Amino acid sequence: MEKDILVILLLTGSYSMMSCNVTQFTFVSNKMTGDAARNFCRTTFTDLATVENEDINQQLVNIAQGNSSWIGLLRNRDNWQWSRGENVNYTNWSRYFYCAFLQTDGSWNDDICSREMPFMCYNETNNISERYFWVNVNLTWSRAQNYCHVNYTDLVSIRNEAENQEILKNAKSFPFWIGLFDNPWKWSDGGNSTFQNWEKGQPNNVFKDQKCVELRTSAWNDYACSKRNPFLCYKKSCTPLSCTSTYIFVSKLLSWDDAQNYCRANYTDLATIENQTMNDQLLIKTRNNDSWIGLHHERDNWQWSNGEPLAYTNWERLYFCAVLQSDGSWNDSFCETSNISERYSWINLYMTWNKAQQYCRVNYTDLVSIRNESENVEIMKKAQGSPFWIGLFKDPWKWSDGAQSKFEKWNNQEPNNLNLNEKCVEIWPNGTWNDADCSLQKPFICSQTLVDKRIKMRVRIDVQNGLNPEDPKISEAILNQIKGSLSKQHFTGNLQWEKSNGNIFNVLNTDEDNNTG
Repeated sequence: MEKDILVILLLTGSYSMMSCNVTQFTFVSNKMTGDAARNFCRTTFTDLATVENEDINQQLVNIAQGNSSWIGLLRNRDNWQWSRGENVNYTNWSRYFYCAFLQTDGSWNDDICSREMPFMCYNETNNISERYFWVNVNLTWSRAQNYCHVNYTDLVSIRNEAENQEILKNAKSFPFWIGLFDNPWKWSDGGNSTFQNWEKGQPNNVFKDQKCVELRTSAWNDYACSKRNPFLCYKKSCTPLSCTSTYIFVSKLLSWDDAQNYCRANYTDLATIENQTMNDQLLIKTRNNDSWIGLHHERDNWQWSNGEPLAYTNWERLYFCAVLQSDGSWNDSFCETSNISERYSWINLYMTWNKAQQYCRVNYTDLVSIRNESENVEIMKKAQGSPFWIGLFKDPWKWSDGAQSKFEKWNNQEPNNLNLNEKCVEIWPNGTWNDADCSLQKPFICSQTLVDKRIKMRVRIDVQNGLNPEDPKISEAILNQIKGSLSKQHFTGNLQWEKSNGNIFNVLNTDEDNNTG
């Protein structure tokens, strides 16, 4: 565990100091939670950094030198806001299409929409007992939505706590998709189609400038809007009874913006694709040419797939903080986390559950406890492909470290207490849980509670006559000598003088002219 010398706190972050109209950014390499970083910056400088444009974003990337760092963006409920109160006019999130799922305790979380899980559909009816339909098939969010469109009305939307509880009663396993999604991709004509047909691995935003979408030989790809492509327009014609749309392939090579202007001047707009049938029809028109369609990247926006207003939410975590990553993109993280990779340690030793518990308590904090789906996913990243012990055991079911988490992720038909002796819990390679005989030997994951430690050291230093140890250059040289000595003793962390009444050093024996700090 990293230790601090004197009063420096562990922190990963960046902070800004305001001076007139010039903002100076300083990278702080110590590790701290998001909340502690904010308090540190407000006490010492002005606040955590606000990122107003791409130039500032790149400036911070350069300053951070490859480290992931807290910035001042935080989310309270559904609204992202800067720590200093500025409007959020610029974002650079690394994720492109996230979808919401419902967990065992009724709270919500989000994940990449390409993950497969069961889901809940609904039919529009006043009879609540006939409204919700559980589908026990693992599909991506988009495929689940298509299934609900074909067989029912849509993926379920949730308008209040009563509906949230009713949906919980109809669920057979957890987690499962609901109809909420965060879609920053918008159609040029303002259409609300949620159909997605990305190529595998897309969108990937290579070079951070791929904000427009082209239709390729089978599916969609994001690309820089400056690329010159042919494109697909549509012309909408309406009668008093109905409207029809005709699609036109234009072979001119134009940027996405110029293609949009061309379509709007000569037809209606760039093409909006509403389903797979329409996608396949347009592919025939393009004759295998990469062609612009009307989809382009704007800002994040959580919305229900059936178009209902977002009047109720039940997110599990109401408070996130934003992290600037080494490639310049942003991600969100628990504000209370200083470094999640340091919280979990994979132990590739085969032990019984009880011995694994003892090992963790001696060397770390305890066997790992799991509070939510995100932590379950993060822990699986540490695993190495074999079942492993976690801290859950039956007494009745409780966590080894005393955590009060109600989160569960049992495999189908588990726990079954086979042979009446399965009292401990392992995680299988697919991320689901199984009760097992505690005497079996398995690897395990320990958790570590990260606590900032402060160590004060008082040292005696002999100073030659005529030298003033309070001189910044001399005090810095002394500090560097102490750092070198401590590093040989395997002390890590940051070293800083602690001042008393404005001075670093106190004279112990003036008769002998010995100055001691």
